[in-house]
Amino acid sequence: MVVKNYPPEFKADTVALYESRPDATIRSAAADLGINPETLRNWVRAAGIGELSLASPLFRALWNRHVVGAQRGASIRFDHPKVDEVWLNREMLAISGADGPHLVVLHARSGSADADKLMLLASSALAPGRAGRGGDGCLLGSPPCDETA
Repeated sequence: MVVKNYPPEFKADTVALYESRPDATIRSAAADLGINPETLRNWVRAAGIGELSLASPLFRALWNRHVVGAQRGASIRFDHPKVDEVWLNREMLAISGADGPHLVVLHARSGSADADKLMLLASSALAPGRAGRGGDGCLLGSPPCDETA
């Protein structure tokens, strides 16, 4: 097996290109670029971890201490009553020293229709006078917690 070393700029450009094509799959983008799909998947995952690290000091601290680690990802379809079908990428991060708990990160590809749907849901959940959760702790917009919104 030949191990290829790619420069960081190539990796960043490749991930940006993949993320700019909302309808592309990892497999199709990798084939177009002539790289292994698992290589591209790893680069996309690393870029997501970088974004989370910048956005969350807690995540950054846990990641740097190796308390959480990448485990597996998948695409999941949700049927939401307000925005219909939404496809999200799921990353499950293992917590070291714990047999069962995981940190689960759901995200849409930047610039995709699914990302727009998430923004719409976030803006409706944060409307003036409303918290992100209902009084009973249910996420707003999630049936049966919020039938009146």
